[in-house]
Amino acid sequence: MPQVKREKKATFSNKRSLMALRCRPGQKSDEYFHESIKGFGVRIMKPRADGKVRKTYIRRFSINVPDGKGGIKKVDDYDKLGLVEPIDDEPAISYEDALEKALSGKRALREAKQEGTGQRMTVGDAWKAYATEKRLNRPATLKKDTGTYERHLQHLASKFLDELPYKFWSGFSSQLENGTLQVGTVLHEGVEVPDMRGPLAATGRLAVLNVASNLYEIAHTYDGIAKLKHRENPARDAKRLVGAVNKRKTYIKLSLLGKAWRASKQLVNPTFRDLFQAFVLTGYRRSLMLNMKFSDIDYRYGAYLVDPRTPGTKRRGKDISEDAERIRLPLSRPVLDIINARREFAPDPDGHVWYSRPGRGKKAAGGVLTDARSSWGGIEEQIGVYFTPQDLRRTFATTGSVSVNGSEMFALSLLMLHTGATLAETINVPAITVQYINTAEAQGKMRRAINAVAAYVIGLADGSVQPPSEEPELDAELEAAVGADE
Repeated sequence: MPQVKREKKATFSNKRSLMALRCRPGQKSDEYFHESIKGFGVRIMKPRADGKVRKTYIRRFSINVPDGKGGIKKVDDYDKLGLVEPIDDEPAISYEDALEKALSGKRALREAKQEGTGQRMTVGDAWKAYATEKRLNRPATLKKDTGTYERHLQHLASKFLDELPYKFWSGFSSQLENGTLQVGTVLHEGVEVPDMRGPLAATGRLAVLNVASNLYEIAHTYDGIAKLKHRENPARDAKRLVGAVNKRKTYIKLSLLGKAWRASKQLVNPTFRDLFQAFVLTGYRRSLMLNMKFSDIDYRYGAYLVDPRTPGTKRRGKDISEDAERIRLPLSRPVLDIINARREFAPDPDGHVWYSRPGRGKKAAGGVLTDARSSWGGIEEQIGVYFTPQDLRRTFATTGSVSVNGSEMFALSLLMLHTGATLAETINVPAITVQYINTAEAQGKMRRAINAVAAYVIGLADGSVQPPSEEPELDAELEAAVGADE
């Protein structure tokens, strides 16, 4: 039987010939490559329902990576270089820019092989190991880091880490601050224009430098940095230039808190009223509150039993064992009354406490509340303060600072799940662990503190308690416990 001659796949030599290529019928996508530049190609998807076709420049290559057993293995990989044509809101890059990125990557691989071991790592090499090395991080953290890398660092993928010194990263940070960082070019109405990043505030610049710093740590772990001293990390050193991060310090003043509480009863939908009051009485981070389920409540003891992996605990995933003990957070009687009242009418008596019925406020497809701020407008109009869940966390800390005596002050920090080293020294323990928080001593202090806060807030609302003549300043530990927003 005669052999069927395999049809040679088409290639391209310039953008004009590339634009003539199509995804073959029956395929989800097809890849075509340059006739003479190995690895430089384009991926063409099948047409969408609206007739648009996504075409992406790519670079395919092989690299040597650690096999996890002390050896090296060769793996095939690829980089996305940019879109051939704009689609929806995504910009394209020029053919020349894509070609230069592909050639730059080839040069980097060639130089790595000339080093002898092939392990000298680029920014892109280290990023490919990021998910593996950071696998114990929370999924949300990895997702955020991925977005940071793709937007601010991916254009450096072919650069060797040991050729990006402190001077480079200090300048990089400055350009991010001033909005002058160019990461490439994009096509805008057929004209090639610079693709700029920034200006970024201190928080944003720290996020970028943190990811870059992690790349150096990974490369050191893989012995992939030949020209830097042991654990030398220029990106980490450049973080010192960012300075202090400006923190939002808005809260509902104690002189207005009683009125805000009364307004919540009269002007706000019951679901969002309950949520407002629960935030004020617990100081929880937004995600910790919204993840609360009826099945997490110890009704007999009156406590929220929190898995330390829950978003909003601010515990590091890699530090949590599989059989980790739940954190016991005492709840005051008003909060327990809110939870019990909501449970009576809940679609699932073991499900989310903050289920959402028709009304204002954003909600997820499953009916779980995600954003109540639009429903707190009635309160904001009455007190003249726009506030967020994070601002209510600061309100809790401020209320607690005047409602408990000095000996119970650190209990407020425990209730807010603060784990600072200074706080540990205050109570003479090596670390604020779940085991310590769940001791009878800590639980007693936390329960007295949470009850004191509730009594004070209710007193402000009914007039039996008068607010202080001057608003209190939070001490250093409570300020640290308030922490950054999520």
